Order: sequence, then structure tokens, then C-alpha cells
Amino acid sequence: MKTHTLSILGLFLLLAAPSAALPWGITASDNQGGGFFADADGSGQAYVGYGDNGIRAYGNTMGGFFMDLTSHTYARVGHDTYKIKGSGSVSFVQNHPENKDEVIVYAAPEGDEVATYTRGSARLVDGEARIPLGETFKWVTNPDIGLTAHLTPMGEPCLLYVAAKTTSELVVSGAQDCSQNVSFDYIVYGLRIGFEDVTVVQKKTQEARIPSMAEHRKAIAERPELAQYTALSRYAAMQGSSRKAVKANMRNAAALLEKVEEFDPAVHKIETPEIME
Repeated sequence: MKTHTLSILGLFLLLAAPSAALPWGITASDNQGGGFFADADGSGQAYVGYGDNGIRAYGNTMGGFFMDLTSHTYARVGHDTYKIKGSGSVSFVQNHPENKDEVIVYAAPEGDEVATYTRGSARLVDGEARIPLGETFKWVTNPDIGLTAHLTPMGEPCLLYVAAKTTSELVVSGAQDCSQNVSFDYIVYGLRIGFEDVTVVQKKTQEARIPSMAEHRKAIAERPELAQYTALSRYAAMQGSSRKAVKANMRNAAALLEKVEEFDPAVHKIETPEIME
């Protein structure tokens, strides 16, 4: 049986502030911090209300673990070589500029490597452009492998090619039948230095199903106009088709999803730590 200890200060706080008189189970404050919690036979520890930090957490396995029990989305924070590792997407939220009752939620791209990038616009001068890349790009990008560049001419058709590339400079040339001063956009991708051996396939330590999409389906059912802003609708429009028709043809996608599984709280077990009495 795990033993629990309570400091004299903690005992005083509990006695002085009974839960019946407060909207919280525990309240605590002190000049050093609001509270400190540690597992007596493990490495987990957390400071709550510490300095200007809401929470500072430490452990030999990870800094923190968070899970939404409804969707089964989870995130490990400060785990192994990952700052955040989990089953959902990485997104940002921004107010809708034209509808005060809505927000825009964008998702970050994710791939099979830890990538870096820099981008911009340039112009050929006498058929060549020597472009200094963002100064910080060379400080975080492997200079020997993984460097790729993409070019898009602007205003006219032109065969552009990469004459040379490093993490510091991109050299672009154009074919003889191009304008010698054509402008173009470029993007250069690289591999983050030190992350070359990050394993993409790893041993399973916890179920990592697709998080439940029930809330998204519910939102579309309640407000069908929101469906037009989904990836499915955008791709259907590109094909000159409908959501229903495209979805009916996604047989390979359906087979893959069946193997990976979407979390269903009515079917799948919710994994939570055992609560000790």
C-alpha cells in the first residue's frame, strides 16, 4: 500500500480552510509556491503556483501526461526527445474575422521527419539569383542531408532550376528562353540537426487510435453549413464532386481507418491510472 504524507503547512491549510467553506478541494498559497506534490516511491513531482509558472512538473519518464477521456486524445509533454507527443493534431485557434461567434482552427503539417523550412521571393538578375537564406536556418538545419528546394516562377512560364544549395544560400538559374529578370517564389526544406535518427516506427506502449471525431460530426449535423470548411469538402470540390460521392469512393481510406481504429468510448477501454485509496 502506498503511504501518503502531509506537511505541517499542508495540514494547517486543510484544517484552516475546510472544503465546505470553499469551492475547491484544496487552496494553498505561500511566498515559495502554492504547493509541491511528489510520488514517495517514484520520480514524479510537480510544483503548483510556483513563481510565475502555473505548473512545473518533472519525472524520469515525462514531465506531464494529459488525456481527454471523451475523445481519448492524449499528450505527453517533455517525453523522451519530444516536447509534445500525442494522438491528436497540433493546432492553433484564431477569432473568425467575419463572424464573432466562430473561430478558425488550423492544424500544423506533420511528416516522417523533424523538418525545418525557410521561404521567400527573389528575382533573377542576368539569369541568376544568389539568395541568402534566413540567417537562423543554418543554425538548426543539417547541412549535409535532407535539403530540398522548390521554385515557382511568377508572371510568366519559365524553366528555373537550382544550381546550388546550402543551408546558407540558394543559387537559382533560368533557361535561356526565360526572361533574364523573372521573379519567383521559393521554399527550402531541411532536416533538423540532431534529429536524424528519430525512429518513426516505435514499440507500442499505449493505444494510439484516431481520436473520436464524434464532436465534429455532431457540429456538422447541427450546422450543416460548417461542412464546407472541411478537408473532405475542399477535395470534393477539386474533383467537381460531392462530399457523399467522394466519401463513398474512399474504400482504401476506410480500410486503413478500420485497421488503425477511431476511438469509441462505447467500445474501447479508457486507459487511466489506478486511483489509490
